[in-house]
Amino acid sequence: MKEAHEFYSKKIGLFSGSYNRLVCESSPELIIDLLEVGSEEHLSVFGSNSHVKSSFAILHGEDAKVELLDRLKEHGVQYKNEPNMMAEFIDIQDPSGNSVSIGASHGGIV
Repeated sequence: MKEAHEFYSKKIGLFSGSYNRLVCESSPELIIDLLEVGSEEHLSVFGSNSHVKSSFAILHGEDAKVELLDRLKEHGVQYKNEPNMMAEFIDIQDPSGNSVSIGASHGGIV
């Protein structure tokens, strides 16, 4: 959990929070509760004692500027830039293999 917390709060810098909870600071209201793999709580939520990969997206408003690219480069986080007709998306994977897509209007991710 420490590795996940450091990744989301320090390496991509869009979250803050405590050891087991991350709060998105960049736009939409999003809270991620981190559960220790192998714990009773993890088993009751996911029905498994092993890591269950997931994916999610953070979509920012039309005029939002998300300062992200320099931070990803600085921390060596690999990403894929996926623009489409509606918006620009940055796709990354966290250290546990979970997929995260961060989107903003064209030119909104800097």
